[in-house]
Amino acid sequence: MARNESSAGRRSCGPLRDGCARGNYVSAVRHYVEYRMGALSVRAVLVSILVVLALDVVAALAMLPLFGRYVFDKGMTLQQLSEATTAATKSFGYLSANVVVGTIITVLGGFLAARLAQKGPYINAGLVGLFGFLLGMAVAKSYPFWFNLAGFVTVIPAALLGGHLGREHVRCLPPQGSGPGARVARPPAGR
Repeated sequence: MARNESSAGRRSCGPLRDGCARGNYVSAVRHYVEYRMGALSVRAVLVSILVVLALDVVAALAMLPLFGRYVFDKGMTLQQLSEATTAATKSFGYLSANVVVGTIITVLGGFLAARLAQKGPYINAGLVGLFGFLLGMAVAKSYPFWFNLAGFVTVIPAALLGGHLGREHVRCLPPQGSGPGARVARPPAGR
């Protein structure tokens, strides 16, 4: 058979078209998604998202005393404390630091997704970034424009950078059986 012909004598044009040519559209779409998305690891993406969210909360709480130390007093009521917290979290310094730290955490999340998945680093890291983008859109109304813009512009590239770094790290690992004391295959004698 010439040029990747199918058993029916038609040329194969990929999993989607092969299934459609046979009239089984649902199976063709399912097969195409599996073919394209085989590297997707839901577990790696979910674990990475949870780690990113936890680190974001810890970082936000750790930065609050740094940027709110002049606002908080010991004898404050709950309402005064709430207003002081809102004022501290809306300050330029706090938001700027949050963009930098959040971007670093997003890179870490993309790296983690790539390492946990062990294949398809960009699709898994990209989904972590997409989740960050969608979460940012959900809370965008309560923050200034410059903060939202900085977050939207950096979140997906940062996650993809983490995926790239995770990919590079996996690629640089020595193959199994290498290192001190490993057996080396030698060509047969006489050839």
